[in-house]
Amino acid sequence: PIGYTNIWFYINFCIYFKMICDYEELNYLDEENNRSIKLCRPLLTVNLIKRGFKLFPLECLLDSGADNIIFPIDAAKYFRINYNVGKLVYFEVAGGSITPFYELDYKQHGIDIFVNDVRIREKICFSEGQRDILLGQDFFKNFVIRFDRKNKKFHLN
Repeated sequence: PIGYTNIWFYINFCIYFKMICDYEELNYLDEENNRSIKLCRPLLTVNLIKRGFKLFPLECLLDSGADNIIFPIDAAKYFRINYNVGKLVYFEVAGGSITPFYELDYKQHGIDIFVNDVRIREKICFSEGQRDILLGQDFFKNFVIRFDRKNKKFHLN
């Protein structure tokens, strides 16, 4: 049963934890036309911690089209995670190619994702071909997220 203290915490968390973030302007190479283009993307700064090892604040892409939280394999190497013990899964990525990922649950990887003081413990998929950290639907279930593309902002509650 949920006690009074837990309800009080939940209500106060919902009222006081609110972030409004700006989209970030990024340069991408349009290889087909051999030119640089600017795109605005919802980037969120997070901290990653595993047993006292902290990775500097990182900008991660909020990706509503991704089902999972996806990290580059280099993050697993930095934290000395044996990603090979993870379940090998294949996902279709942007562009239509099929890419292998190593899926590890929290007990296997032990990485805490912090957004301000909010700790998230979810499964993470690691991939050789991944350059950026993508925060997909497994991350979204911890927040109410609203995208305001017109004003180039996103809201986290």
